[in-house]
Amino acid sequence: MRKTLCLLLCLITILGLWLPCGATAASKTGEIHKFVPKVEEYYPGFEDYIAKALRNKEKMIHIGEFGVSTDNIIYAFKSAVFDNPDVFYVDASIINYKFDNRTGIVEYITPTYLCKLSSIPSKIKKFEKAVKQYTSGIKSSWSNFQKALVLHDRIAVGCAYKDTGALAYTAYGALVKEKAICEGYARAYSYLLSLVGVDSKIINNDSTRHCWNCVRIGKSWYQVDVTADDPRPDVLGYVRHKFFLCTDSGLLNSSSKNYKGFRSDVTFSKEYSCSSSKYNTSFVKRIVSQVIVCNNAYYYLDNNYGGKYKSALIRRKNGKKKTLRVINDIWYYAGKYEYEDSFCKLCAKDNKIYFNTKRSVYAYNLKTKKFRRIHKLAGFVSKHFYGIALKGSAIYTTRYDSKMKTKSATKFIKLNSGKAVVIPYRQYKSVSLKKRAKFTFKIYGGSGKTSFKSSSKKIARVNGRGVVKARKKGKCTITAIKNRYKFKLIISVK
Repeated sequence: MRKTLCLLLCLITILGLWLPCGATAASKTGEIHKFVPKVEEYYPGFEDYIAKALRNKEKMIHIGEFGVSTDNIIYAFKSAVFDNPDVFYVDASIINYKFDNRTGIVEYITPTYLCKLSSIPSKIKKFEKAVKQYTSGIKSSWSNFQKALVLHDRIAVGCAYKDTGALAYTAYGALVKEKAICEGYARAYSYLLSLVGVDSKIINNDSTRHCWNCVRIGKSWYQVDVTADDPRPDVLGYVRHKFFLCTDSGLLNSSSKNYKGFRSDVTFSKEYSCSSSKYNTSFVKRIVSQVIVCNNAYYYLDNNYGGKYKSALIRRKNGKKKTLRVINDIWYYAGKYEYEDSFCKLCAKDNKIYFNTKRSVYAYNLKTKKFRRIHKLAGFVSKHFYGIALKGSAIYTTRYDSKMKTKSATKFIKLNSGKAVVIPYRQYKSVSLKKRAKFTFKIYGGSGKTSFKSSSKKIARVNGRGVVKARKKGKCTITAIKNRYKFKLIISVK
């Protein structure tokens, strides 16, 4: 007799407070698992066969010729999906299969697709676009250390740790939705590394149901946990490097419980043992901002420059450091208490590095070596910028409201062909005036002139400078247009 089994293997991540271009020939990815560490050695051709069938959106895949046993099918299938992150639309954890009761060999499987088959082509286009953005600017001449560092930082800055459903477990969730859990982070990192020529594996620790990566730099393998280097809840532009290029013992000796039960010499093949301490004292370990690589130099923010309350933009090349700019700003919370940390963050695009101080956003031109202030924040909005980050072709910033109670990450600067334009913003949405009183409707940021118009000149008039004069009891709307952005102000005349 033949039986049909349905196995459900769900990865649930339990984490603590901290979770955190030219492409070359594709490199090795895949999953390391204690039961089937090398699927291709056990079942040659299986992974490529499965990947091809999934790309064809097949609902039933016959695999009897590979001789996969029921004990190994779930892990072999997961390895095939993990080794081909572009089939993100397939659930790697749920698989229905039919096997021969006499031999225990699986005859066929029926994969579970995470979305409607008709929607997959559009999702693939979004995925490919995101992948192109994440790998942009990475050159084949870079060292594997530089490639691994830049991609680590881009994922940590771009993605926020959040379980939004099945896609949060995929590279699509991490790169397109930019919301994922550890498995999504790990699969995205492994895939991007493969596109730039860096070998990696995904480590699946069953003991804690946590995923991270094993990356090869030179002849040695190192542990990298992008999730652990991304804060939870998300802090815009923040990325630490504590879990970047670690040894096995470095993970086990950390305070995190995510690695409990992990033993590379027993659980995984010795081939992937991470014993090299080469990067244990790397300069990146103490950095909590994104690192920019350009012309074989590293640009980053030292947020503990000369002690607390100071930051500095640093250029490091051939082991030598140069301080480009010192930032002495002090950040406050609850309006009066000083943070010991700096909230300077940076990002880069089109040969320019953008970074924030407490009230301003600056650009540093990598060609001319000159600084330019893009914008100084209007005092009414908040007293501080709390970090910036690049998303697509725009810079987002975290700002507190005027009462210092609510903060939100909003699109602030649009980047186009090397030009940075501040998106206009205003202070008020509504104003109450007495008859004959005046009020100036100001639009901050942006470039060019602002046009104003009143919906009722009998109630309130507005001139070309935005000065509103109340004339008659009632309500009307003043509309301001700047850089195609429209703002409305409700005027109530008493």
